[in-house]
Amino acid sequence: MIDEAEETLRRALGVFRQLDSALQRSSQGVGQRLGRRALVVEDNMNESHLLAEILRMSGYAVETARDGLEALESLQKHRPDVVLLDMNMPRCDGPTALASIRANPDWRGLRVFAVSGCSQQEVGSSIGETGIERWFQKPVDPEVLLGAMNERKESRCLSA
Repeated sequence: MIDEAEETLRRALGVFRQLDSALQRSSQGVGQRLGRRALVVEDNMNESHLLAEILRMSGYAVETARDGLEALESLQKHRPDVVLLDMNMPRCDGPTALASIRANPDWRGLRVFAVSGCSQQEVGSSIGETGIERWFQKPVDPEVLLGAMNERKESRCLSA
């Protein structure tokens, strides 16, 4: 248990160093991203706290959920700009939660990013309008994740 906590702390410090460096190089200041909302869906509390803090440091208001069921309940109350969704969780896994999100017309256009320890091929989730917007395998590079989250939809459509 102590070894796991120490490893998580080492990873967190590395991620925070990367994030600090990325934010210093970023041409967009934190103030320009204020008002953005994110939902982090992750059953590992260390990972959840780490992702939530990265987003908060970047100007996001963050809600968390421990599994897909909590995520769906949260979405009934709050509409985030983006959802970071783990794929392997108890009670309601990522693919099941994603299918419910995509089936609900109230959540049409919601940006959902996979943040998972497994690959997209292992899970079998699609990328695109009816699936995941983008897949991030852990450990996640905060700079790349934030870049994708902050990317405007219009620019993605033009480059596709």
